[in-house]
Amino acid sequence: MIIKPFEPSPLTKGLQALVTRLHPTHPQYQKLQQELKNKEAGDFGE
Repeated sequence: MIIKPFEPSPLTKGLQALVTRLHPTHPQYQKLQQELKNKEAGDFGE
C-alpha cells in the first residue's frame, strides 16, 4: 500500500494566506475565517 503524505487543498492554502494578511477589523474577516475552519475540518476529515 502506498501512503501519501497529507497536503491541504489549494483552496485551504489560499484561505490561510488571505486570513493571515487581512486585518481583524476587515468586514469579511469573520466570514473568511469561518470558511477556512470549515475547509480545514473537511480536509482533515477525509
